[in-house]
Amino acid sequence: MMNQNFKAASFSEDFTHIIDGNGNKFTIDDQRVEHIWPINQYMFNATPFLKSIFEQRGWRIRFLEPTFDMMYYSKLLCSGRECPSLNLFAGMYYEDIAKNYIKDELFVYWGVEHACPCQIGAWPDAWEVFSERIGNPNVLYSVFTTLENNYLGQGLEFGKDIVTAFVLGDLFDEAEWALKIISLDKEEASGIFHEEMLKVVPNLHKGMQELESSLKNGPGR
Repeated sequence: MMNQNFKAASFSEDFTHIIDGNGNKFTIDDQRVEHIWPINQYMFNATPFLKSIFEQRGWRIRFLEPTFDMMYYSKLLCSGRECPSLNLFAGMYYEDIAKNYIKDELFVYWGVEHACPCQIGAWPDAWEVFSERIGNPNVLYSVFTTLENNYLGQGLEFGKDIVTAFVLGDLFDEAEWALKIISLDKEEASGIFHEEMLKVVPNLHKGMQELESSLKNGPGR
């Protein structure tokens, strides 16, 4: 049964603000707002680029570290019939709220927001139920940039930046694994690779010409 008294946080109509459980409105870059990604900071090479995009806008960003406890928290919410990805996200989000939420902050968990025929299309309804079960009115779940939300109220350029971060991350992931295959000292090679890759990150904000130039002279050369 739905709790009629529970009011969860939401975005404003134009997605430029967040409205907390008490009806207070905050800009997305407000320091009460923390953007949280359910991926390990050191697992994917996209994360330095994502971090740079958010920090340039003055947004607080944090990456989650998967733990064994997340399965326990997942079982508190999920029936077991949901798709594996939803179980994963639910466990990670719930554990993080239980262990790290600070009163009056607004947590924005990034994830998947996609209309499609698979179970992901029903996730918004699932998160509405899970949100009430968790009982924290100042949390937004499974947020992502879409055309419908005008790329989270930030316009097309922000959406392009997010996609670019993932494309670059994928390219660097492939290059790093190829390097590890042929390197005698894989740890040293990976360390040098990451040092060079981080030199590319600032050029993400300088236009395609600067970015392409840094890629030609960076770790992919």
